[in-house]
Amino acid sequence: ELEGVIMRRVSTRNPPHDPVFYVEYARAMSAIYREVEPDILVVFNAAVLAPLLLNQMKPKFVLYYMLESLDHQLTMGGSHFFDLNQMATSLIDLVVVPERRRFAVDANRLRWTNIPMVEVLNIGSEICVRQKAPSRCRFLFAGTLSRHTGFDWLNDERLSNLDIDVAGPTDSPESKELLTEFLSASRGDARRRYLGLLPHHEL
Repeated sequence: ELEGVIMRRVSTRNPPHDPVFYVEYARAMSAIYREVEPDILVVFNAAVLAPLLLNQMKPKFVLYYMLESLDHQLTMGGSHFFDLNQMATSLIDLVVVPERRRFAVDANRLRWTNIPMVEVLNIGSEICVRQKAPSRCRFLFAGTLSRHTGFDWLNDERLSNLDIDVAGPTDSPESKELLTEFLSASRGDARRRYLGLLPHHEL
């Protein structure tokens, strides 16, 4: 509960990611959208673009926080999600992404050639004690361990002398194979560690 922030829940009769659910959810969102008439609209993926596309009222600014890659979106909504993203092209003012190389691929596929993009480090908002930078740094890769998230890039021999920690689930043959390759790719006194699957506060 935050002063000035109102949370609105949308209840649906159909399970998430069911095709009928998306229709039901889009209708509920559109009703809220028309009621609020936002000056700034933040969208996260194709599933929540419907109000922007269905209503004549347009916000002053549309921010697309594209945390989910296009491939990840397509596993949920198939070609419909691709079409929704393309239809919104002229309405998006800024795209915020956690990784610019992944976005370059997605933008090319969607033909998002003129939309400004900002790469933002995807971290929590907790306040940390600032310390003097050490002479030797450790790097952390946390999240889904797969080629889609660029985890295989850590096996590049140019990174073999770096101290790198990895955290995330190893629940697929691919992730287990990539993790084995990652741990064996260090050179010299470089230290590589797998930290397992950690809760957010420990991470």
